[in-house]
This record gives sequence, C-alpha cells and structure tokens, in this order.
Amino acid sequence: GRGQYVDVSMTDGALALVSNHFSTYTIRGQVPRRGAQTTNGGAPYYGVYECSDGKWISLGIIEPRFWEAMCKVLGREDLIPAQDDPARAEELRTVLTESLRTKTRDEWFEVLSKNEVCVGRVLEIDELPDDPQLRAREMFVEVEGPDGERYKQVGSAFKLSDTPATVRRLAPLLGQHTEEILSELGYSSSDAKSLRSSGAVS
Repeated sequence: GRGQYVDVSMTDGALALVSNHFSTYTIRGQVPRRGAQTTNGGAPYYGVYECSDGKWISLGIIEPRFWEAMCKVLGREDLIPAQDDPARAEELRTVLTESLRTKTRDEWFEVLSKNEVCVGRVLEIDELPDDPQLRAREMFVEVEGPDGERYKQVGSAFKLSDTPATVRRLAPLLGQHTEEILSELGYSSSDAKSLRSSGAVS
C-alpha cells in the first residue's frame, strides 16, 4: 500500500453534519429555518425533553414503527396516526413534555430502550467518564500532572491499529508556564514577580 496526506478541518466536519439541510436548500430552493425541519426542532418526536429529575432525554423517533412503540409505552395508541399531522404537532409536543416529566431520565431511558424506541440520555459532563460506550472506546485516560496527581483527560477520538494516539501530558495549569514565557520575551525574574503581584499575569 501507499500512504497519503489526509487534509480535514473542524469546519469541514461541522458542514458535513448539516449536509442534509444544505441539500434541501440546493434541491428545493428552501432555506432551512431553526425549528422548522424534522431534525432541527420542527418535529415533536425528534428533540430533547426534560425529565422529573431535571435531566434531559433525547428522542429521535422518525420511523413510524418507533413512533408506534413510543405511543404504546405512553398508553396513547390514539396518537399513532398523528405522527406527521401538522395540525396535531403541538398536541404531541404537549403530551411528550408532560409524559416525560413523570419519570427520571434514567428510568425513561431503560423503559424506552427495552421497547426499541430511539432514545438517548443527555449526559452531564461529570457523567461522561461512566458512560458504557465511551468506556468501551477508551475515550478517557489518566495523565500525571506537575503536582504528581493523576487527572482524567479525554483520549484520542480516532483509533489507529499500528500507531495508536496517546495523551502524554496534562493540559497546562493556570500560570504554569508564565515565568518561562516571560523569560523568552525578555523579562527578568523580578519583572515576572512584579507582574504576578500586580495581577497582570497568573
């Protein structure tokens, strides 16, 4: 085989995430509006809802069979035909909002998952390290800091079989390299102390 240069930017990746909306614009001549399309808040069955514990759950129930499963879980089979009825959209949103506030996020996630409803937990930052998927992907690593303590950091988002990426050092602490940088800029040690005491630098 022969290697090649891979060129990708974060902006390119962000654009790829909205490629379906751009296609709507180029093919139909419609400029998508926030909250108007199915996948950006326009459909009550595709969005996030608050649960009884103040945490949030995400629904992505596009296919009719998943919507049918959701209605059965809620005991509202009468709503099955109304999935894409614009006249009943607000009614559906109200039902989902009120229903999902009756249990905690994790309770709903368990119930809906078991019934094959497309659902996901909206995790808080402090919950991420315990997420089974992220743990299986080894997305968190421990790195030793300058104080000798070990800190958890986000690992590499891409996995290479022969040359796996590693996180070798902790992100710098506030002010960790201040004197070093000031020295490179020509400041003396006494200058650095004065700047620190004045609060100009950390």
